[in-house]
Amino acid sequence: MNILYYSVHQILEFDEIILLRQSGHFVFPLGAFFDHTPAQPFRPAPALGEQMELFRRKFDEMHCSYRYGASAEDISISPDFVSLFDVCIVMHDFGFIKKHLFNKCSIPVIWRSIGVSTEYHEPDANWFADHNGVIVRYSPREAACNKYAGHGAIIRFAKDPSIYLPWLGLEKHALLFSHDLKIRFPEEAAFIYDVIRDISFVLGGKGNEGLAGSVGVIEYVEQIRRLSRARLYFYAAGSFIPYTLNFIEACFSGIPIVALDCRSIYRAEMCKFAEIPSLIERYGCGILVQSVAQARDAIEHIMDDCDAANQIGDKGRRMAINLFSYDVIAPQWEAIFKIVKSGRGILL
Repeated sequence: MNILYYSVHQILEFDEIILLRQSGHFVFPLGAFFDHTPAQPFRPAPALGEQMELFRRKFDEMHCSYRYGASAEDISISPDFVSLFDVCIVMHDFGFIKKHLFNKCSIPVIWRSIGVSTEYHEPDANWFADHNGVIVRYSPREAACNKYAGHGAIIRFAKDPSIYLPWLGLEKHALLFSHDLKIRFPEEAAFIYDVIRDISFVLGGKGNEGLAGSVGVIEYVEQIRRLSRARLYFYAAGSFIPYTLNFIEACFSGIPIVALDCRSIYRAEMCKFAEIPSLIERYGCGILVQSVAQARDAIEHIMDDCDAANQIGDKGRRMAINLFSYDVIAPQWEAIFKIVKSGRGILL
């Protein structure tokens, strides 16, 4: 299949392009990799194949224009260009569907949620479902939405287990990746720094200047190396949303995880989409903590007990492989493609 793939998130785009290409599909990204090499070094450019150049020439000939991060209003995509594809996957942004696809094309359209702004998008999800669009959810927790629009499938973010190094845990510090930690998650930032006041801590990500342990943006290869060498991963940023990307990556690496139970610092309504507590409770893939004292005890336990650390990390890796690996996710996409080929998902 020829797939037009509209993205708002470089890392998710990277993984899904590779996954879909490995399944034999051509993917044309309207996303971070439209110009091949993205401005931010979160992921390297995936190989897009010789077809990319052919479709890129057609894109220009048909007077289309695109810039990653631009609003739907500032993008120009002709119906003729869209018609070159068998299906369009739209990540997160209903504005793109309404502006460029609705009543302008007849190919199947799939809206793909990513686990953020969950309740905000539900009115549009209902509109989309009413117009025969196919909804692919990221998390089963999204069913807690008021007036839930349903789904054609639940498909997690996919990862390739082979890219992660064996966990060694040789550097006795806690690690966390989070952009703009204090700005986006002030309550959790306060919790983190209360916990690690005398514990070695490394914080990767942009917008953390001035915070203890901050090392700025870490490139992809270095992220993998740090996950292999840090003693534990301290998951305590955005714990109340079903967007679980850095949790998944930590699990794939086999690093033991100490995770904040969001229910201990946020009101219940904010935590209704949180998935980490249930994953940890079901699979034993981390230590869930509700207080500063519990977090400090858990970190000390992992720092001092190598066997316990290995056991937690092994459970996390097994869980990640069973739920999020390419081999598991690829057939799920093929199943949803069968649905759209059968006639569902065509916007009239």
